[in-house]
Amino acid sequence: MKQAAVAVRVSPERVAPDVRAGALSLVSVQTCYRHMGAVDCSAMLSFDIRSLASKAVHVDGTLAADDPVWQEGDTLPTRPVHVVGRLSAAGAGRYYFSGHMDGEAGAECRRCLTDVTVPVAEDVHLLFVESDTEGADDPDVFVVDSRAYELDMRPALREQWLLAVPAFAQCRDDCKGLCPTCGANLNAGACDCAPATDSRWDSLRNVRGQSH
Repeated sequence: MKQAAVAVRVSPERVAPDVRAGALSLVSVQTCYRHMGAVDCSAMLSFDIRSLASKAVHVDGTLAADDPVWQEGDTLPTRPVHVVGRLSAAGAGRYYFSGHMDGEAGAECRRCLTDVTVPVAEDVHLLFVESDTEGADDPDVFVVDSRAYELDMRPALREQWLLAVPAFAQCRDDCKGLCPTCGANLNAGACDCAPATDSRWDSLRNVRGQSH
């Protein structure tokens, strides 16, 4: 049975003070899955900042196509993006992730416009810096609210995914494209249109024809 993803948003005002001081950010968003009437929140890419100060954590999670982190116009994955790696403290208020992501993106062939699936695999290196820490204004780092209790990797991973997805896709190396006259897909066979010619050479052809 296909599992449907749901977003569970927990506000700190609605939980006990001892929990708010623990593993929740100011507003925590978790990616959960509804299965057999129950909600499973095991597939997460968020980590307790307090635990990172004492030890590194192994990251092994997924970012689903229906996760609320995606925005309108994003190139979405056709299957959950798998993320693995290591997240650790890199000094006061700084956290470093080194790992790998892989998935598949849906696109159109740039020549024949048919739907294609493009594999996406990328090594990922991310530096998270708390907002009140020196270097937080560096455009190459991802800023974490200094009041947060949780480091949510999903926005940074979304950005890395969009950078890794190829700008153009092609269904196959020898794609013949579309007929410029009738628009038929030439991969399916030739159409009845006359072969296209380059009008820029018409004057030369006329000269050559008059010389014979």
